[in-house]
Amino acid sequence: MREALCTLLHKAGEIMLSAHGSGRVFTKPGDANYVTEYDIRVQRFLREELSRLLPEADFIGEEDEEKHGSESLRWIVDPIDGTTNFMHGLLESSVSAALCEGGDTLLGAVYQPYRDEFFFAEKGKGASLNREAIRVSGHAPEGALFTFGTTPYDRSSAGKTFRLLEAVFPFVADLRRSGSAAQDMAYVAAGRTDGFFEYRLSPWDFAAGKLLVTEAGGLASDLSGKALDVRAPSAVLCGGKELVERFLAVAEACGIDR
Repeated sequence: MREALCTLLHKAGEIMLSAHGSGRVFTKPGDANYVTEYDIRVQRFLREELSRLLPEADFIGEEDEEKHGSESLRWIVDPIDGTTNFMHGLLESSVSAALCEGGDTLLGAVYQPYRDEFFFAEKGKGASLNREAIRVSGHAPEGALFTFGTTPYDRSSAGKTFRLLEAVFPFVADLRRSGSAAQDMAYVAAGRTDGFFEYRLSPWDFAAGKLLVTEAGGLASDLSGKALDVRAPSAVLCGGKELVERFLAVAEACGIDR
């Protein structure tokens, strides 16, 4: 399955790389929530190919009007995670696909086409980057490079997000934001960065990433410390054990709604 997913996500990445600009752009409900013709093209390609690969599995993509099959075996796909980056030519976007059942992820893959990097995890079998095993970093919080998202499509979360980041900033080395949650979680799994947080993400944003992180030896939870469930949107926190526990303590001290 790893080789098949690798081939399909590479082909999906080729669709992204073929873009000259972002093509037609549409808006979705929410703030600064966009979809391009390439999001739609990649999703259509993956729907067809993943359904052929595993006919018994349902398919849920970010650009679907109806999202269903919460208990069934299903693919959960984000065709271009980091659409705003894609629209601006920032080269910080990824393709994410996860095979899920119930609230759990069985297989997770994230492909960064601009760097030709394929991150893959299978439940109970570890995580890899271009077939090489990866692990989360062992950095203490004080030396951590911590990444975050701002939930830009729901600006009502901004106050809580920045309160938490202001409280976290004094005990980490620095903060970073890429604009692609799937990529951020993959980088945590690979030990490039040490942790990631976003106040609210949809399952297609984190379904693959949560398995990458946990199979690489890290933790992935909501703000109460509960394991992530791919059946519903959630706050997402991931990283090494010490960093995650420190962040959760800060969130509790701040009185943030979790």
